[in-house]
This record gives sequence, structure tokens and C-alpha cells, in this order.
Amino acid sequence: YRKPLNGFFARLPDLNQPNAKAKHIAQVILDALGDEHSLRFYELVAAKISEAEIHRALAEINADGAEHPARLFTYQMKQAALKQHKAQVGRSP
Repeated sequence: YRKPLNGFFARLPDLNQPNAKAKHIAQVILDALGDEHSLRFYELVAAKISEAEIHRALAEINADGAEHPARLFTYQMKQAALKQHKAQVGRSP
């Protein structure tokens, strides 16, 4: 079973970066949020969303002291993905 959100992220193009870098970024997310069961989602995010956007979201969540940091991160990454998708659709002929 794949969650619909993961399916949406899977349709976004991968960033031009080595797989090892994406794995490292996913581990950084996991270390920051401590949500082991979401590792696959974090790997998708790391492959699709810029490292700068991910670090910005994690820093914001840390600074705000969110009650549910993993949920907030998921929401923020969904928003970033939608923005990225809209930009791509706008570029297509």
C-alpha cells in the first residue's frame, strides 16, 4: 500500500543529485523529526525537494517548537511540492 501523498511525490521529477546525497538528506530529516515509519516519505522528499527548502522547513519547525513536527514537515513539503508542480505545469507547452 502506498499513501496517496507518496504517489504525488513520486510523480515529481528527481533532483539532479547523487542517490547517496538524497539518502543523507533523508537521514537528516529522520534525525530531526524522529519519525522512523516515515523514512520512505523522507527519501522521496529528499529526492524531489531542494535541500535548501528542506533545511528551511526543519529550521522553522525547530524554531517554532511545533507540537507535531513530523505532521508540520509533511504539510510544508506538500506545499513545496504543489508549488514545484505548478511551476512545471506553467512551463509545459
